[in-house]
Amino acid sequence: GVSVASTTTTAFRSPQEAANVASRVYDAAGLLGSALGDLDARMFVPADAVELTAVFARIVKLGSAGVTLLAGRVVDTGGWATEGHRSPADWLAHEMGTGVGAAISLLGTAERLDANPTTEDALRAGDVSGPEADVITSTAKSAEEEKNLLNTARRRGHKGLKDEAARTKAARESEETAMDRYRRIHAARYLRTRSCSDGWFRLDGAFTPDAGARILAALAPEQKKVFNDARRAGTREAPDAYAADALVNLLPGTATTTSANITLNTDAAAIEDVPSSVELGWRPRDVQAASSSLSHGGVAVTGATCASRDSRSAGR
Repeated sequence: GVSVASTTTTAFRSPQEAANVASRVYDAAGLLGSALGDLDARMFVPADAVELTAVFARIVKLGSAGVTLLAGRVVDTGGWATEGHRSPADWLAHEMGTGVGAAISLLGTAERLDANPTTEDALRAGDVSGPEADVITSTAKSAEEEKNLLNTARRRGHKGLKDEAARTKAARESEETAMDRYRRIHAARYLRTRSCSDGWFRLDGAFTPDAGARILAALAPEQKKVFNDARRAGTREAPDAYAADALVNLLPGTATTTSANITLNTDAAAIEDVPSSVELGWRPRDVQAASSSLSHGGVAVTGATCASRDSRSAGR
């Protein structure tokens, strides 16, 4: 005999009742297969084609409901193992002709139906699809949320349901949960530095959102200034390069607006035609620009020294 567990809608308590249900399902499948064998879409006027398509869509939902309700039973009893498959999801994917991911989602829905009886009733009635039942049962944490999501599925379809599910989860998230997440991020913050064998000095960091916002707010105006200075000088570099310069410029002791006396050491043959010094910005690119200009004029530049007018950035 066959023993069938009770459900929220109908309690099958005898093998005879189970056999009766199975017989009706087999008969329905046979009738559907026979009708499809004779179906020629060209025989229907547009209005009838639309109506019949809606009927088949409901049949798809009903079929999905049957698979969902019975798959849980197969998993509970281990029936899938007799078919030689590696897992319940592998067996179900084979039966449905889908990927394993879809099978896993359906099995998850089957597990959650006991806690969502209203959704199970809607699934049995063909009011919601399997994917919609998955969204509802994985989101709802109360009967009120379940009812709201079911109504949304009926009115707005799958896309509207997913949007409402996202809003439901967000609304459920308490301030305490948000603070716990912030504390977790803060506890994991870091700033790491290292010197590489190829000469690079590298930074890597992770910060809380508010700290990141402060960093970006401080960098933005200085990065814009670096960009504008570069444009005036006729140079073009990647935005990341300007951001790196801006970060260095913001360090204490760095005078971004200070000019300096740049003394270029040249070859003796051309020295009388070249000024001994020129007022430039302090940045290395300004020294490079001046050196390049002199070199194109036939003057060999052998070195440069920088004596800053700002004691905070004096150096060589």
